[in-house]
Amino acid sequence: MKETILRDILAEKKTKVITANYTKLNLEDFADFRIPEVTIHGRFQPPLHINHFYLYVATAFRIAKKVQILITNPNLDESDVNESTHRNKKENNPFTYEERVEIFEKFFENFGIPNSRYEFKPFDITAEDNWLNILDKNIPNLINTYGKWSEAKLSKFQTKGCKVIHSNFPKLINISGTDIRKILFSDLDEDQKKEKLINAGLMPEAVEPVLKILKK
Repeated sequence: MKETILRDILAEKKTKVITANYTKLNLEDFADFRIPEVTIHGRFQPPLHINHFYLYVATAFRIAKKVQILITNPNLDESDVNESTHRNKKENNPFTYEERVEIFEKFFENFGIPNSRYEFKPFDITAEDNWLNILDKNIPNLINTYGKWSEAKLSKFQTKGCKVIHSNFPKLINISGTDIRKILFSDLDEDQKKEKLINAGLMPEAVEPVLKILKK
């Protein structure tokens, strides 16, 4: 799967601007072209498990020449949201914004995605009054829905008048971010952690970058 996805990401394609405010994603529609840029958003604590990557991040690279990655809860102080009350608990947010960016950058290097294809921005997704100071209305926002929180996010982006590309790919496997974090902060030795993290769904190319952060 990795080789196929990477070929799709790196393939040279012509560009085409999306003018509609709402687009239901069908990857076959993007077989011959890309849009100039797309934005994705996530907490990524930590980056990057299989569902993060294959259902969301890789999809963004397959449809756009450049991907803006907006990392939510950048200061670890976002307010709670009714649809997902666990998101902002301290124990569920062990990595700073800078650490998450570092993990992403090393992951992309390991995976073979050049740094010209992406950039990062902090994004307090609960500060809705400030969204339009951060989001460019001309850049579509890719949103994959598979639960109450993502469905609420989709509705909020549409209410703000932002362009949306909507996908609803089902999860490839059941992955628990809580389980991944427990493994990271367990007393297991490094080799045991690596094996368990991969079995828990963390992308193999992300394991070393995540563990490197923990050693600092």
